[in-house]
Amino acid sequence: MVFVILTTIVNLIVIWVMKKRMTIKEIYITWFVLAAIAINTDIFFGHILDLYDFTKEGIQLSDLVVDATLPPSYGIIYLNFLPSKETKKRIYILLWTVYSVFYEYLAVFFMFENISKGWLPLLYSTPIYFLVFIFLNWHIKFIRGQ
Repeated sequence: MVFVILTTIVNLIVIWVMKKRMTIKEIYITWFVLAAIAINTDIFFGHILDLYDFTKEGIQLSDLVVDATLPPSYGIIYLNFLPSKETKKRIYILLWTVYSVFYEYLAVFFMFENISKGWLPLLYSTPIYFLVFIFLNWHIKFIRGQ
């Protein structure tokens, strides 16, 4: 749990000090959309399908707090530095997808996530992360009315 808490603190510091290319409204909307997606996704895959657990079996308050803070913080950082050129966006999406899978393996290593129930990050998480980053590209354009 310490690993995830430290990561979240670092992300929040990065968000605090980074030069903002997003408005407060965009950050606010994105934060709550990503929190809702993360909570619902983890309830579905982790609890209903029972493919993985965080820290302990079942839904814990700490899991909900992490889902409401960690993915949204990464999403804000991702969108803030999103390149405008399409070719750079593709590379950016691929790099973030690779990083996200790597981070998930670190979460397993530091015993925050338990994947012994059948979840395979490389096989299952990779396409999900990829789709999330594609969604975020659409999401920011939608909010901006583009």
